[in-house]
Parts: sequence; C-alpha cells; structure tokens
Amino acid sequence: MEGGILPSVPSDRQTHAAGNGGYTDPVLVPVPLGLLFRRSPRTTPQRSDPGSVRIRCPRCGWQPARSDRWMCSPGCGHLWNTFETRGVCPACGKRWIHTACLACTAWSLHELWYEPAPEDGS
Repeated sequence: MEGGILPSVPSDRQTHAAGNGGYTDPVLVPVPLGLLFRRSPRTTPQRSDPGSVRIRCPRCGWQPARSDRWMCSPGCGHLWNTFETRGVCPACGKRWIHTACLACTAWSLHELWYEPAPEDGS
C-alpha cells in the first residue's frame, strides 16, 4: 500500500439515506505501511560524520531525529528508527522499500532519503 490512502467516511447525506438517524457504524481505519508511530517534539536532525550521508525527506526536506520511530505494519509491529537499519525491521527482517515522512506524510523510496552530507556540516 503506497501513499497511506485511508477509506472515506460516509457523508451526512449517505448516512441519512441509510435511515439510521445520522449515526454510522464504527469505521476501522487501517494503519498505513510503516507509518510513524511516534515523532519527537524536537526537530534536531540525526548527526552525520564528515563524508557520511544526510537523511532527509526527498519531498519536504524534513530530517528525522534519532528518537523518531516507525512501525513495522503490516508486519510484526516492532517500533524502531528505520534509518538505523536502512529500512530493515530488526525484529522480523522485513525490508521496507518505501518510507513515510513524519512531517509531510508523503511516501518515498527509502533509498531516496539518503544524500551526501554537505562538507560544511549543515
């Protein structure tokens, strides 16, 4: 599942047409693949060594902190920082091809998050 598309909730018109007085049955919303479970309140990016790579969303440029977590779902449900293992769940070994940004929620190929770190350390 790419893009984290969620099912739509019936409109008021559809609900009234069903004749149930405006109440709908509970809607089960699936968790998109690899959706972030927790995002740190601070915006400190992960530090890079000189000559290493910088990790950032290829869509919006957001840089995850070491404390940010993604969930292996569907999968084993393990929480971890996907960039510490280059997209491989350490609990079950599942390799995630796409990663969701915790800032803009866009999905991108995991490998596109890695880019050479600037020489000046910014």
